Amino acid sequence: MISVEIIENVRTIQLLTREEYFLSKFTASVEIVRSEDVKAAKLDAIVLAIAFASVYFCDFISNGVGIPLIYNGYVKSNGVYIAAMNVTMTSYAIQFASWSLIDILHAKPAAESLIPLIDESIDDDGFAADETKKGIEKRIDGKIEVRNVSFAYPARPDLKVANGLNLRADIAKTIALVGPSGGGKSTIIQLLERFYEPQGGNIKIDNTDISMINLQNLRKQMALVGQEPILFSGSIIQNISLGIENLPLEEVKEACKMANATSFIERLPMGHETEVGEKGSLLSGGQKQRIAIARAIARKPKILLLDEATSALDSESERAVQEALEAATSGRTTITIAHRLSSIQNAHKIFFIEAGKVVEAGTHQELIEADGKYADLVKKQELNS
Repeated sequence: MISVEIIENVRTIQLLTREEYFLSKFTASVEIVRSEDVKAAKLDAIVLAIAFASVYFCDFISNGVGIPLIYNGYVKSNGVYIAAMNVTMTSYAIQFASWSLIDILHAKPAAESLIPLIDESIDDDGFAADETKKGIEKRIDGKIEVRNVSFAYPARPDLKVANGLNLRADIAKTIALVGPSGGGKSTIIQLLERFYEPQGGNIKIDNTDISMINLQNLRKQMALVGQEPILFSGSIIQNISLGIENLPLEEVKEACKMANATSFIERLPMGHETEVGEKGSLLSGGQKQRIAIARAIARKPKILLLDEATSALDSESERAVQEALEAATSGRTTITIAHRLSSIQNAHKIFFIEAGKVVEAGTHQELIEADGKYADLVKKQELNS
């Protein structure tokens, strides 16, 4: 299960810079499997040894008894007997060889698909000691500039999801990204976290191109809260402290308080030590989201990224989470992608993104007065509410 969990949540692990931690967990689980396989192999070897020993023992007895009988003239069919024994031994050998051959044939397709992956070179998005050490170590203040960025995902190289995109976020300010689905909003977050590299233009943080900043150094100063909160098997405190060495319990509790999570945590049987279950299955959607926000706050990021963090919640949970997000954004640069426009009216600047470009930008009031696409979107949501 640990391998599935790691693969499904690889980006969250990268964001938390916990590759080494999960690598050690995976290695430990592999060692357990290997140990069991060794035990099984030893048992197989013993069984095979006994089987072969039995055959040779029977052969020894047959010869030990048969040869004197033949020598004394009591038996004249020794040729037949020896031939029969040879045939028997040959059949045993073929039988054992066939078992191995079947195993090899079964394993061959899997091996053929895995070997190219094993041989694949690891880039900056992977976990390789020589790669993660590249780039400068930089203390981030939080000014973000996206300049004329263009990008298309590898699976759809003909479709530009960012096409000459420009925007800016000043230190400790909140900007909101709105617009139709597929317009390029989430792509900006993907590029900021360097899951992908821009194919044109550049992204700068504090006037430094992010490609020049050490990858882990960059990600340690960012935090992301997405639409689907990712929690791992373990306790609440373990999930909140992921990516932070020796995080004091007091700071965990303070992060939970800011995330509006303390009230429900204190009602749980074991408080902060309560197990969340696989993928947080023992918690509600709103509870999981607040734990994810607490984890983001505990990292004390300079840049906070919110990708439709409340869109999957019911109205009651959304209110609690929205209050937590307002506390989380205080004092740090925040980029929020919003589905419900009521949640971003207080943003310092709103960018309406469509077809990979910024088509409108301004405060909520400025965009309403402009009576453009943003204003139309607000009217539609008001009609549907």
